[in-house]
Amino acid sequence: MQFKDKKLLLFDLDGTLIDSVPDLAASINFMLQQLGKKEFSENTIRNWVGNGAKILLQRALNEPNNTQALEIFLTHYKNNLCNNTTLYPFVKQTLAKLYKRGFTLAIITNKPFEFIEPILQKLEIDSYFSLLLGANSLKNKKPHKEPLEYACKTLGFTKQETLMIGDSKNDILAAQEANLESIAVNYGYNYDEDIQKYNPTTIIENFEDILTLLSPKVAIIGGGIAGSSVAIYLGELGIDTTLFEQNSSLVDGPPICHLHSGGGNLYREISDKQCLQLLKESIELIRLYPFSIDLRPTLLITPKTDDANPLDLLPRLQELQKEYARLIQQDPKNKLLGEVSNYFTILSKEDLLQKKNQKYFDVIVKEIDFSKIKLPIIMVQEYGLNIFRLAASATLMLQELSPM
Repeated sequence: MQFKDKKLLLFDLDGTLIDSVPDLAASINFMLQQLGKKEFSENTIRNWVGNGAKILLQRALNEPNNTQALEIFLTHYKNNLCNNTTLYPFVKQTLAKLYKRGFTLAIITNKPFEFIEPILQKLEIDSYFSLLLGANSLKNKKPHKEPLEYACKTLGFTKQETLMIGDSKNDILAAQEANLESIAVNYGYNYDEDIQKYNPTTIIENFEDILTLLSPKVAIIGGGIAGSSVAIYLGELGIDTTLFEQNSSLVDGPPICHLHSGGGNLYREISDKQCLQLLKESIELIRLYPFSIDLRPTLLITPKTDDANPLDLLPRLQELQKEYARLIQQDPKNKLLGEVSNYFTILSKEDLLQKKNQKYFDVIVKEIDFSKIKLPIIMVQEYGLNIFRLAASATLMLQELSPM
């Protein structure tokens, strides 16, 4: 099946995103040990998880409302939240893709609110969620509909735009009471009950299957490397993409010879805004095809026949340098054009001659007629694209994304 027009995704936590049983079981057995009671195996405790701390303790003690036991358990668990808790397979990758595709994500769990964020931070998935609701966040918890309706209202989405994803009957019953569609995962904690009996909208075996259920179908016709790049990008986001390519090779059209580190440093005719946009696009291209890059600097040389002063380019290069620094601060993986401080360098004739034995400079120094150029020369950190490696990279990536 396919869900349409969904924008808000509500996730249960324990049993859906994380397997927290090892740490919960350790805290339950610590509490039982302190009270001189019989301890239980992790597998036994696994069947008790999913209704919140109080119910968990009632099952362990076979008695209600033992405040001393609850305090011992919560204190121990608070100090050992994520020792052995793990994400289920493909959770982190799938959340990243959903977030990048523009879905709003929220967590609705019966775990005490104060425990949620530390666990998400430890597992490095906290940045994906716009709202966290725990057992003590509102008057009612799941299977009541209140937390689900609160999330819709707070985040500004209709029920038709909202989807609940969980592992237990509490998640499915809450969704039904709130008139929301739901996805049940068939792993997690549901007390050995068949989740099908609670009639979720659909059931999945693997967390990453969510991407397929929420994915539009896209067809890309031709385009060589450009079309393939779009297909790879969409495929990495989990979007169902089909590429139709007539030619047997992706090497088609004019070769790409430069990434101009922003472009405008070489083309004075384009605007500063276009220049900064080209810098961003150049970095995105390097990140997509890292193995197709040839490292090499570019020298900006002004002939004496040109009316411009070589230093006229400095304001633009300084803006590019600032933007490059900003992109690195935004994401350290964008540091692909060398150090910010080395983004461009002003070279005198003497500076250039000192580099004559270095790779690339040996040929440049030999060929330059200094009597015909203006000084100084400006060196910019750039990269060349190897068209054949680019085509090979695109082909291999497409094969990896294609179903067997």
